[in-house]
Amino acid sequence: MKSLRLEKVTILSSKEKKGLSIEIDPKLTVLKGKNRTGKSSVIKSILHAFGASPNKISKRWKDARPKVLVEFKIDNAPFAIIRDGDTIKLYQNGDFAGSYRDTIQDWAIKFSQLLDSKLMLTNKNGELLPAKPACLFMPYYLDQETGWQEKWKSFSGMGVYPDWQRTLFDYHSGIITDSIFEARSAEITQKKVCESLFKKIETLQSAKEVVAPIKERLKHSISDERFKDDLIEVISLHEKIAIRQSKFRQRLSKLQTEYSIVVGQINILQKAQTELRKDFAFSAKENESIACPTCGTQHKNDFLVRFSILDDEENCINILDELNDKKGRLETKLLEIRNQFQETTLEKSSLLQILQQKRDNVTLEDLIKKTGQDVAIANLNKSIHEFQIKLDAAEVILQKIKSEVKSLYNKSRRKDVLMDFYANCDIAVSELNLGKINRFELIDIKKPINENGAEQPRAIFAFQIAFFRTICNSMGKALFPFVIDAPNQQEQDKGNLISILTLINDRLASKTQTILGVVDDVDVSFVGKMYLFSEADSILRVEEYEECKRIFKLYDKISHYV
Repeated sequence: MKSLRLEKVTILSSKEKKGLSIEIDPKLTVLKGKNRTGKSSVIKSILHAFGASPNKISKRWKDARPKVLVEFKIDNAPFAIIRDGDTIKLYQNGDFAGSYRDTIQDWAIKFSQLLDSKLMLTNKNGELLPAKPACLFMPYYLDQETGWQEKWKSFSGMGVYPDWQRTLFDYHSGIITDSIFEARSAEITQKKVCESLFKKIETLQSAKEVVAPIKERLKHSISDERFKDDLIEVISLHEKIAIRQSKFRQRLSKLQTEYSIVVGQINILQKAQTELRKDFAFSAKENESIACPTCGTQHKNDFLVRFSILDDEENCINILDELNDKKGRLETKLLEIRNQFQETTLEKSSLLQILQQKRDNVTLEDLIKKTGQDVAIANLNKSIHEFQIKLDAAEVILQKIKSEVKSLYNKSRRKDVLMDFYANCDIAVSELNLGKINRFELIDIKKPINENGAEQPRAIFAFQIAFFRTICNSMGKALFPFVIDAPNQQEQDKGNLISILTLINDRLASKTQTILGVVDDVDVSFVGKMYLFSEADSILRVEEYEECKRIFKLYDKISHYV
């Protein structure tokens, strides 16, 4: 059974220039202060740092943009995480171990690996997804706002898993193990293989229905002996037409390319000729020298310069004449080849006449269609048969996996664990003075508890304590710190509040590390450490800012060395 234990929490707000550092006691750490001192925000930040987001975090706390450093151990191995926005940086044994985004596919997978957990839950599409960190912390947290109203309602974002409560109950209590999720993952994968093969067979069956007999009159046997000569002639004509059309296409492509080049050259020369005319007209208007518009250099503008412009223009005209002649020849060739290409339609009409010739009210075209249809149906039948063999084999594998999954559900184990849980519920009911509570509402994870006033939160606490004891007795997957925020819900009378706090102090803290947020301790002498907060809306402290900043810089340096 893995054990995650907190060592130290450091919070830094660069925006407010404040910080806070808290050493976490191995047994019990109490954060005591009146409402609005910010103790709940500190508690929520610890869980949020691990990617387990409580239902509600105050806007003022978010606006302070705090960075949270949590130093912790898994068994005896030292770790640290820094939560900054949506990014989580992980450190292991004093070294930087990676940066992660707070998503199911990123940090959630890594966090599960740290705890050797294979826990997965099904989404709305029946796909198995990695468990969010909240799934692992769920039995160990009671949130001030929502955790005391319903069972396991302290974390947000659980809607991605439609039926998560029973899976978490079975997993944390030890009824099911990691091997279940590995087998179920294989089952879902194999189901997809079977579904894919079945859909392919369905598609081929649909295609087979489309390729139905051409007409009723083609149901009788059609022999190609009556069309033997016609078939030979059709094949010969088809080959000739294909060869000629292929040659025509090649010649057309070559000539069209050459034609496009010539047209492009003509356009270029025409533009050059226009520019030369403009140059000559400009030169005729100027004096014996012309200044360069770019650099100001003076150039001669005598008769020889003007003559060279006219000479260049004459060369353009000569080349243009040659290109236009070439363009005309190419147009003639293109027209000739297009006409020859169209002549193949005459041969196509001959082909059509042969296809339409009849023998006993059946045309050669009918024979060819039916022959093609027979080949198509034969190919479809072959493919259907091949996929059916694959589907049969895949379904055999699926049945084996299902049998394996079924065998992993140990009914005897389930019965033993549930009996222990029911007994623990009875003990908690007695400890918390809940004699009249509906036991069926208490023991069923999905049933709401309908109690009045101060009994409702005590009943929720009874469920949490009973389930925690069940985890310890059955040696479930992992043990986490128990985080309890503001147990004095619905104004418990002093006797009942003392019962709650005594249970936490004497029995819970002896089993696991516990963090407790309280307004009034009703003079209970707590084991462990107590932190007092008195200033409203200011749990972070100016005097701790520099030291907290120094600690974060140490970790930043480690990250930068990588």
